[in-house]
Amino acid sequence: SSNTFGNSWYDQSEGTVFSDSFSPVDSISGLFSHDYTFHDGTANEVIRVVSSASYGPTGHGINILDNGVTRFSSNNGTKGIFNKISLGYQLNNAAVSGNGNTPNTGTPVTLPLITTLSLGGSHAIGNTRSNLIKRITYWPTRLSNETLQAITS
Repeated sequence: SSNTFGNSWYDQSEGTVFSDSFSPVDSISGLFSHDYTFHDGTANEVIRVVSSASYGPTGHGINILDNGVTRFSSNNGTKGIFNKISLGYQLNNAAVSGNGNTPNTGTPVTLPLITTLSLGGSHAIGNTRSNLIKRITYWPTRLSNETLQAITS
């Protein structure tokens, strides 16, 4: 399902998203199980956690795209289990932690302009598959790397 929003609760300049979801072992390349996708209705402005065989051994893609350009990317997670993944972001300061591991960091030089949240889906129709999601939490602030690691332990 999707929810279009203004600036009532979403901060365009920073945030943190936590998800606890199952990553299938039998992920099929080209089919995607989305935890969540913050987007603008296109693939050009995106913040997401998605699993698919297309993402290699971990099965996960954690991405921030702006203007169609990948600004931050990581592949934390493990196939065949529930994964706790936290992504914190602000300009030039992003990090993701999966399952209590040390955060991977990056420096996104720009951030996407977000208008819509899709839970269990994305901007696209037809290439998604069902996903088991236990929990998704959003904070309108960039939590510290230590907190990102702690909340996924």
